[in-house]
Amino acid sequence: MEERCQCHQPCEVRKSHVHEVLGSVGVVGECNLSHNHRFASMTGKEILVENGQHIHELCFRTDSFEGHNHEFIGRTGPAVKVGKGHTHFLESVTSKNFGHTHCFKLLTLIENPLEV
Repeated sequence: MEERCQCHQPCEVRKSHVHEVLGSVGVVGECNLSHNHRFASMTGKEILVENGQHIHELCFRTDSFEGHNHEFIGRTGPAVKVGKGHTHFLESVTSKNFGHTHCFKLLTLIENPLEV
């Protein structure tokens, strides 16, 4: 049975929308394995924060390389307006596995690209 990330449920939710997320992570730290991992996921619904802004929780597991993968559970930054839509930025590090972690930076895909 496949394991899944255990994301927290948002406390306060406004209109319901999510964002697609995809990318790759680079290698960090002491590691003799030069490699990267890819990931694809969806954010959780929006979570209200101060100043009328919102963020999203994100949970993903990377693909596997030589028998290991990495997980991430965290939150995006606030919305950044793009045309009539918006995106979110996140810079963080994956879980440690096989003696190393991976750093990554990402932008979510635009909420509703057909309206931009």
